[in-house]
Amino acid sequence: MKMKLTRNETRILKEIAKGSGKGIGDIARSLSISNASFSRTLKSLKKKGLIESEKRGLSKHAFFSETKHSTLLKTLLTELAHVKFEDFLPGSSLEILYFLSKSPLSRKEIVLHTGLSQKTVQTKLKTLREFGIVFSERGFYRLNERFGLLKDFLLEFRRYLNLKVAQEFAKDATILWQEDEEFLIKTSEPKESKIFFLTSITAFHKYGVQLFLPEYYYYFYSQRKKKLNVEDVVLHALLLDPTDTRVIISVLLLLKKQKVNVDYLIKESDRYQLSTTVRNLVNYIQTKGKAKPEYFPTWKEYEAKAKEYGL
Repeated sequence: MKMKLTRNETRILKEIAKGSGKGIGDIARSLSISNASFSRTLKSLKKKGLIESEKRGLSKHAFFSETKHSTLLKTLLTELAHVKFEDFLPGSSLEILYFLSKSPLSRKEIVLHTGLSQKTVQTKLKTLREFGIVFSERGFYRLNERFGLLKDFLLEFRRYLNLKVAQEFAKDATILWQEDEEFLIKTSEPKESKIFFLTSITAFHKYGVQLFLPEYYYYFYSQRKKKLNVEDVVLHALLLDPTDTRVIISVLLLLKKQKVNVDYLIKESDRYQLSTTVRNLVNYIQTKGKAKPEYFPTWKEYEAKAKEYGL
């Protein structure tokens, strides 16, 4: 789910942030928005976890919700009430700003991360620079430190949208790891989806390895991947607990049974902060157990378990 706000959404949020006590009808009239359009916009803002509404007396009122990202946005709009956010936040700006809030990027990198066209990125960056939201230096763009609250809002908004997608897939879904629009979840029920891939230890049976029955089902959400590699499944298993001996043995058996791209495994391990664990696995195999962390099985234990699986 993309992070987006329309111009009307931004205008309404700014008006609500003023805390003027106006009812929904009064806000619609003051902003010259038709009732039908205003109703659709409020529904969209509710879906994004930004506002709630209730009837007070004879009129209905809208107010910021208690979600973390909504609270941050309210503070931002209140403290910087003079800033015309409606002139630069709408459209794809939030996606660009989100990635810039994480680190300075070149225009080419922004296109790669966001999936937006070069023309769109160029146009948006020009506007953001004119408003002083973004600075550029030596070909790299960065978020103005003055907008620290905007950075915090963007990060929390992304997390909220990820959780919303996860819980629409499975009501009891818990996110175990996330980066941008990709995340790993656990749920108590098996599900099917084209964008949620069964992974981690619950997918080991597909490769003929199942050392133990997991308590949960694990799924990886991604819109850019069409399938998961065996290396992805291994890394998602290690994410559960890289010091769990049962998980380590299962991974070792899978690595023995399947042809694995070690270079890809090592490269991707950095993304999950598992580089040490993966290098330990590689060294363990290459030294036949001589380089063994405390939580790894002995080489004899590993060989015995491999024999059970006919490996």
